[in-house]
Amino acid sequence: MSNRRLAAFSDALLIVLGLSAGVVNVSLAQLPIIRASICLSDWGLWSSREIRWGEVTIIHMPSGDSLAVGSLRLTMPPVLTKRHVIPAVPAVTGDTAEHRATWVWNTADILRRETLRSELLAFLEMERLDRVFLQLPATVGDSTGQRSLVADGLASLVVSLHARGIGVVAMEGGAEFARPGQHAALANIIRAVGDYNRRAAADARFDGIHLDVEPYLLPGFGGMRRAEIVSSYLAMLSAVREQCRADSLSLAVDIPFWFDIGDAGDTSSTILDRVLPLVDEICVMSYRTTVAGENGIIALAQDEVEAAAAAGKRVWIAIETSPLPDEHLFTISGPPRRGLPSQSAETYLVAFYDHGDSADVFFSPGIRLNDLREMLGKEGRSDASVSVWDRSYLSPLPAKNITFAHRTRAEVNTAIRSLRKRFRAVPGFAGIAVHHWGSFRLLPPGADVR
Repeated sequence: MSNRRLAAFSDALLIVLGLSAGVVNVSLAQLPIIRASICLSDWGLWSSREIRWGEVTIIHMPSGDSLAVGSLRLTMPPVLTKRHVIPAVPAVTGDTAEHRATWVWNTADILRRETLRSELLAFLEMERLDRVFLQLPATVGDSTGQRSLVADGLASLVVSLHARGIGVVAMEGGAEFARPGQHAALANIIRAVGDYNRRAAADARFDGIHLDVEPYLLPGFGGMRRAEIVSSYLAMLSAVREQCRADSLSLAVDIPFWFDIGDAGDTSSTILDRVLPLVDEICVMSYRTTVAGENGIIALAQDEVEAAAAAGKRVWIAIETSPLPDEHLFTISGPPRRGLPSQSAETYLVAFYDHGDSADVFFSPGIRLNDLREMLGKEGRSDASVSVWDRSYLSPLPAKNITFAHRTRAEVNTAIRSLRKRFRAVPGFAGIAVHHWGSFRLLPPGADVR
């Protein structure tokens, strides 16, 4: 599942592109000092003093604020460019049938609880959802490393879904699968799906494979190891594609909307360009709550839809309904100062303290400078050993711009209809996918205005 760090990374790109992120009502002057720890080698770094550009995200959770490092680089990043010019929305006639999908992450619970299974089937029918991305239940391995599905009740669930005209694809995910050492494990899981299909009755078989592997969530993607991680991710897709072909399974992948962004004006070989030849479908996580406008769903998904059509591939546009926290993105730039400032100020600072291959990262409002100095002193750390950035860019990332979590199902369905109207004439457009059924069903119904 795409978590909040996706949204933060995506908005970081939009900020570079000059698009508005909105407003979050959080008083940063009232924040405590927040800290996190990183492994420097994950970012291709020997020392935090090498950093010349980076991003840290302050995540505002009800349980407390936390810090996540999204990007660390030795140089300023290149200018990021989107390829498309948003065209006028054409008038479309003909087929208006909606194709709608949703993710189901709690398969194990559904298989254990008959009442939850009934709720799922009723909800899918009520919301006219005709495809399910069904998380695979557990797999077990033998001494040779081969795996098989733990399938108690699975065939019955798939049969029930198919009987209602709902397509069922087997879903697996996790950023770790993009690491080289995990490719074989994922291929073995796909092989287990093929083995299951060969043993199952026709109406109990999976219709394909859907991967939610998000390499940009691995440490280092926003830094020196980006090319290495992308290369490993593409190698993973190639290995999975071969296994899918051997088992006669289609392959779909979730991608963020910014996979079509080129560096420094070069759009000849984006990540999207390299993904499309390896898959049958893409599902674009264009997580916004507005449909139109320069930062709306249409604008974000436009290139992916057109590129998939040109490549003869199918494409889904996805929207989010999961609750997400508000965030602030803090961008550091230039060489760090050595040691903490001499006095507090009405600003914010980020400090790195290296210890071996690791570093502790601190975010602090400038008015809490003395508190930070005292904290470091109690831990036996000298001011002079700290790398500090205290004149940088701060941007709000409000959750209300990204997820429909505090909207109604009627508002979600209005957005779905608008997107279908815009894209239904495009060859290969598969429809809209809602992430995910567990949060979608908890939204209040609202008034359905057509």
